[in-house]
Amino acid sequence: MKHKDIFYRFLSAILLVVSFNVAAEPVASITVVEGVVKLKDATTKNESALKVGDTIQINDEVITEAKAKVKVVLLDKTVLDLGENSALVVDRFVLGDSATKGTVGATFKKGLFRYVSGQVAKSKGDVELKVPDAVITVRGTEFEAFIDDSGIPGQSPKTSVLLDSGAITLKSGNIVQEINQPGFVADIQGVGKITKPVENRRCL
Repeated sequence: MKHKDIFYRFLSAILLVVSFNVAAEPVASITVVEGVVKLKDATTKNESALKVGDTIQINDEVITEAKAKVKVVLLDKTVLDLGENSALVVDRFVLGDSATKGTVGATFKKGLFRYVSGQVAKSKGDVELKVPDAVITVRGTEFEAFIDDSGIPGQSPKTSVLLDSGAITLKSGNIVQEINQPGFVADIQGVGKITKPVENRRCL
């Protein structure tokens, strides 16, 4: 029995190391940096300056300051552009293969961003992009959005989503709204509160 306990402890230690190494694999690289852009490490919560060529891992947070921007490219060539005063976390990423179509998950916390589909979305994999009070799913898509958190304290931020190409579905509470006409925009502010898409007549 004693030998079995030692064996199982040893096996658990090996699995823990393997799990840590898998979790620590980079899922994206930084290809453009302008201004002050920081990375908040998912494990240590320490912040460091990002530069071109750096990589990010699952649950790391990318933060831009005033007059800054950054381009994040996932391993499947999904592109996530952030404008100034923005924040992004890549929550999930599984690169598709012959057996699976892959998974992309990200949370946009604030600011201006643009999304361009990579291989996972083009292969009809699972793509979910979270914004305050809603989830966006995509189909071979390019879109941009602005999360305005400058409103009344305690009030939900307003998220405006503009479709450039393809189609997207916005889900909030029990409400589902599709945008399938390029150049149309919808607003989200509060759970279950999504406006009907209208032709964009303003700059996000």
